[in-house]
Amino acid sequence: MEVKYKIIAKKIEENIIEGKYDNTKKLPTVEELMEIYKVSRSTIRQAINTLVDKGEVYQVQGSGIFIRETKKDGFINIQYMRGLSGDFIKNKIKTKVLELKVIKSDREISEKMKCNEGTDLYFIKRLRYLDNDAYTVEYSYYNKEIIPYLNTEIVEESIYSYISESLKLNIGFADKIIYCEPLTLEHSKLLGLKEGDGSLVIEDTVFLTNGLVFDTSKVIYNYKFAKLLSLSNYK
Repeated sequence: MEVKYKIIAKKIEENIIEGKYDNTKKLPTVEELMEIYKVSRSTIRQAINTLVDKGEVYQVQGSGIFIRETKKDGFINIQYMRGLSGDFIKNKIKTKVLELKVIKSDREISEKMKCNEGTDLYFIKRLRYLDNDAYTVEYSYYNKEIIPYLNTEIVEESIYSYISESLKLNIGFADKIIYCEPLTLEHSKLLGLKEGDGSLVIEDTVFLTNGLVFDTSKVIYNYKFAKLLSLSNYK
């Protein structure tokens, strides 16, 4: 189970994304947050420090906790695992499932997912659209011992929402590899581009908070729309 300050930090972050503090451009005071979430000062401080480290807010001594104003809509935020729906809250997201099946893990995938060779995995291939434009081709593997059931309906929506809300699993962290490569003929046709055009590629290995790998994926982005965002602090 997630610790309390992380849950509160996530809730505050959701409020920021939804624009709850757009009028004031700052968070409620520590005392007000303590009252809202019915927790101690130290818990609120830990939650705020988490948001500061993420670059979501900054503190001004004697003035309060301010929302970091930066254009976040329309960018792939490489610090978080919000998925397309989280990064593009103002856009229409549509998913076409190209393939969904159970396979046995080979040596290469087993090494990435830290599982035994021959483990049952869900293999998923999806084409995702952003406002009717082909945006990504996604290849994903989910360990069936951890994620026991997936179907087309779940895969067409948000798999991570299903994992956290329906399966009650705590998604923790991810290792990301980001690079560029030329499009194959297949991928160029799916994305409406030319063979050999450049593409942005992000490979993810995703862990639960207990350190188990449940997902590894390769996502190929349409270069016309892909922009990365990283919020950084000077330390």
